[in-house]
This record gives sequence, structure tokens and C-alpha cells, in this order.
Amino acid sequence: MEIGASGRVVGLDLGGNDDNWPEVISHGLSGQIPSELGNLSGLGWLRLPFNGLTGPIPPELGDLTNLYELNLSGNDLTGSIPPELGKLTDLYSLLLRNNRLAGPIPAELGNLVSLGYFRVSGNSLTGPIPAQLGGLSGLRSLELSRNSLTGPIPSELGNLANLYELVLGGNDLTGSIPSELGNLSNLGILSLLGHRLVRSDPAGTREPHQCLVLAAHQQRFFRHDPARTGSYDW
Repeated sequence: MEIGASGRVVGLDLGGNDDNWPEVISHGLSGQIPSELGNLSGLGWLRLPFNGLTGPIPPELGDLTNLYELNLSGNDLTGSIPPELGKLTDLYSLLLRNNRLAGPIPAELGNLVSLGYFRVSGNSLTGPIPAQLGGLSGLRSLELSRNSLTGPIPSELGNLANLYELVLGGNDLTGSIPSELGNLSNLGILSLLGHRLVRSDPAGTREPHQCLVLAAHQQRFFRHDPARTGSYDW
């Protein structure tokens, strides 16, 4: 816990232990996240990863308008991602990986104009990837893998000029790979594992510049041929 000059709590770091980060102190927290944390109006970061927290993410956390980091990864949280988090316009890092969150990704998260890192892999999220995420111009990492997301990859993601990491594997995405992804000149990591995607214009789709890792094994690509019925593997 960190107290600012005004005497208000500005940071709360009670991260638990993770095998990948053995230096992190284990606090062994359990139970639900108190909704009263939403009253800490001066809070700049809230870090509660790798504990045994259960229950929903309190929508009251959307009242923490000075928050720039929210890390709740590695717990046993359930319920949906509160759309109220879309009010956190100063938020730079939103980490909700490896919980049991369900339901859709709220379109309201497209209002997080300062967001640099959005990582929600390893949950049970459903529905489409919101096109509104394509408006997060400062986004560096978008990690949505190992959920149950459906529908196409939004072409709007090609507007994320600062994106370095795009990880969408392990969902049920369909449709075509947007040619607009070729605009991502800063992309270093692209993972599209385990989908049935159509690449409708392979010759015209530019590869991301200097992409370091293209994780496309176990991926089935299909190209539509108007002269033939159906599709064939490509």
C-alpha cells in the first residue's frame, strides 16, 4: 500500500505468488473484491493478481477515475467484465488473465483512450471482438486468447498503429483475415492459432512489417474460389 502526500491511498499492491514470478510475495487473499474499493478516489494502481479471489469484478471500480493500472489476473473471478470500467479514461494497463470471466467484451472499453495493455486470455468470454477496440490508438498489446470469442476479426484492428502484440488464438473466430492488419507496421507478435479463417485475397494481403513471431501452426486457412463450389485448404 502506498500513501500519497495528501494522506490518501494512491496504490494498493497485494499480488500473490506465481510460479513464473517467484519473487512476488504471496498474500493468499480469498473472498470477493470489496465494492468499497471504489471509494478510494485517489487510487492510481490496484494490483491483486495470483490470489484466490472469487466472485464478480465490482462495477464500482469504474469510479476510480485516476486509476492507470488494474491487475486482477490469476484469480478465480466470475461474472462479466463490467462495462463501467469504460469510464477509466486514464487506465493504461487492464490485466484480467486466467480467471473464469464470461459474457462479452464490453464495447464501452473502446472509451479507454489511454489504454496500452489489454490482456484477458484464459477466461470464458463469448461473443464478437468489439470493433470499438480499433479506436484505442495507443494500444501496444491486445491479448484475447483462450476464450470462446466468435465472429470475424474486426478490420478496425488495423488502425492500431502502435500495436506490437496481437494474440487471438484459441477462440472460435471465423471469416477472413482482414487485409488491414497489414497496416500494423509495429507488430512483432501475431498469434491466430486454432481458427477456421478465410484468406480471400492472399496476394493482396501484406504481412506485418518485421513480425517476429507468426504463430499460425494448427491453423486452417481457406481461400474462396468463385469458380468452384465451396472452399479449399490453402
